[in-house]
Amino acid sequence: MNSITTSGLICIKDNLNIEYVLCKLDYIFNDDDTFKYIFTPYYDVIDLLNSDIFQGLPGLELDF
Repeated sequence: MNSITTSGLICIKDNLNIEYVLCKLDYIFNDDDTFKYIFTPYYDVIDLLNSDIFQGLPGLELDF
């Protein structure tokens, strides 16, 4: 089965304008018209951020 993958990053900037990459998001579309999303959180980065900067992503469970 052939597929096309489109990838993106979810990022956040703090008040010092430092950008943090929180996760990678892949959208995979197959030639049979099915698709899926793969969400890969970067927990090593997320764990560095305090709650003033990052409170989570609505609709996504980040606890592991």
